[in-house]
Amino acid sequence: MKLTRVLTIVFAISMLQACGGNQEKPEVVKGDNGQKIQKADSFTNIEAKDLNEVLKSETGDVVLLDVRTPGEIAGGKIAADAVEFDFYEEDFQSNLESLDKNKKIYVYCKAGGRSSSAAKMLIDKGFKEVYNLNGGITAWQGSGFELSK
Repeated sequence: MKLTRVLTIVFAISMLQACGGNQEKPEVVKGDNGQKIQKADSFTNIEAKDLNEVLKSETGDVVLLDVRTPGEIAGGKIAADAVEFDFYEEDFQSNLESLDKNKKIYVYCKAGGRSSSAAKMLIDKGFKEVYNLNGGITAWQGSGFELSK
């Protein structure tokens, strides 16, 4: 009984840390299309309204990467064609290698923690243009944008 309770608490804490993450306050700059983006150490944070504009205007050279669990994805995702790689799967890092390094990668999770970690991994693997959705899909919905099933 006590072991189950301890494991539940440890799991809950790790989920909160992975999903929310500590995000630094990076410098705000203008992107190619005039959108406000935030520069981080190795990748760029982007706001939901700016990602929405990117997805409307840039087709073909953009990969939208959803790093949530299948259970989270079942509730909907930002775009039907988003690539799904579960951050918690053993093969997550090797799956990242299958993406095209010549495309812009936009990563999101529930709140921004896992996607920040994934964005750093992508940069470490040699991807040049990596963007993290600041606040994750929670911010996307909070900005009034619909989800795709």
